[in-house]
Amino acid sequence: MRKGLFLAVIISFNFIALVSAAIIPLSNRGEVKSYLAAEARILFRDCDDPEIKKVIDHIAEQNLLLDAKYSEISQFMKIFLAMFDTYWEINKPPDTESDINKFISVEWRLLKFQQKVFLCQGGKRYFDIVKELVSEMWLKKKEIEQKGFDQNRVYDERLEKIITDTKTEGERTFIENALQIHAIFNFIEKSDPKNARKNQIEYLKKVHSTDPQ
Repeated sequence: MRKGLFLAVIISFNFIALVSAAIIPLSNRGEVKSYLAAEARILFRDCDDPEIKKVIDHIAEQNLLLDAKYSEISQFMKIFLAMFDTYWEINKPPDTESDINKFISVEWRLLKFQQKVFLCQGGKRYFDIVKELVSEMWLKKKEIEQKGFDQNRVYDERLEKIITDTKTEGERTFIENALQIHAIFNFIEKSDPKNARKNQIEYLKKVHSTDPQ
C-alpha cells in the first residue's frame, strides 16, 4: 500500500468530519444556511435508489440544517456530506469504534453508498471516467499486485461539470479521492468477481494498517 493512497483516504475522511460537524438539528438551529432534505430531494429527484431515498427521508425527520459559515462549499457537497453522515449514523453497529472489523465493514458499506450517490449525480459521464481509470489500472495489474495502488493523481477537471463546480481545495481533493476509490473497488471486483466484497474489505484493512510515515 502506497503512502499517497493512505493519505488520500485520511484527507477525505478528515474533510467529511470537519464539515459534518456543521450539520445541526433544528433544535440547535442558530444561524442557518439551508434545509438539506428539501434540497437533496430536488438534486436526486431522478434517482430511484431506495437507500438514497431512505437517507434523505431520515434527514427530513431529523430536520437537519447547515450552519451558515459553511456556505463556501458547493451545494452538492453540503447535501452529500449530510447524506454521508446520516448513512453512518443509521447503519453503524454498537461498539464500532472499538472493533476494527465492524468499523471496516460499515466503512465498506459507506463507500459503496458514496459510489451510488456519485453515480446518481454524475450518471454515465462519471462512470465513463471510472471505467477509464480501471482500464489504466488493468494495464498495470502486475505492478499493482506487487506495490499496491498509486493514487497520486491531479484533479480531473471534467468532474467540475459532471459532479459539481467546486468552491474549495478540500472539495476537489475529496471528489478526486472518491473517484479513485470507486475505480479501485471496481478494479478489485473485475479481478475476482466472486470475492469482490471480501477483497475490497481486505484492501480497506491494509489502508488502515499502513503507517503514513
